[in-house]
Amino acid sequence: MLGDWVYGYDGEWKPICVKQIMGFHPSIVAVHTYGYQPDQIKPIPITPEILEANGWVHYHPYNKKAEYWQLRGWVDVNIKVNRGHFFFSIYGKPFKETFFRPHFTAHLRYVHELQHALRLCGLDKEIVL
Repeated sequence: MLGDWVYGYDGEWKPICVKQIMGFHPSIVAVHTYGYQPDQIKPIPITPEILEANGWVHYHPYNKKAEYWQLRGWVDVNIKVNRGHFFFSIYGKPFKETFFRPHFTAHLRYVHELQHALRLCGLDKEIVL
């Protein structure tokens, strides 16, 4: 998708932002982008460092086994990390005060999936790598 961050290979793997799509391939991450072939593109895994650099605040509730990340300024946008898996959630109330199910949830592995989840929720947030 235009605006997605992925790794591009031109002698070494480095983050690139998809600016133009020249053609489509059945795999979502294997699209022709300007100057790159499908085998020269791979997704960027989400890491705690990437979350922190993009305004996510880490907290670990004392009574929970999982750890959590909350988007600074958005008390109802959370990422739960459980056994190395990232789960993005949008809640109608602040997460700490509700036992309701989230309005939207998604399992995330890569930065472009986080970008898609944020866009779907109407948050056009620029990602910093």
